[in-house]
Amino acid sequence: MSDDKILEHILNPSAPLSSDFIPSPEEDPEPSTEEEKRAKALEVQAVKKAEENAFEESMQIFNKAIELAPLMASLYNNRGQLFRLLGQPSNALNDINKAISFK
Repeated sequence: MSDDKILEHILNPSAPLSSDFIPSPEEDPEPSTEEEKRAKALEVQAVKKAEENAFEESMQIFNKAIELAPLMASLYNNRGQLFRLLGQPSNALNDINKAISFK
């Protein structure tokens, strides 16, 4: 999903959600460091937890992944989607903007 569509969903929270709203972590470039590899594995876990509606657990996993690899844009993008699902548009927008800043 493009960044424009993601921002549109954040700014229009009444828009219907689709099951593909949280982008798949496989779309990102391959991680190059051990920390990025561990963070990517955590990201996959966090996305799965979000898909299972285990939002608090998903958030904890995203936060651990960001601690490991704070420059991975996909982590902020996906956590931003989680913030949006939690009804926290300000936090979502902050994470999306951070993800965009890395590109």
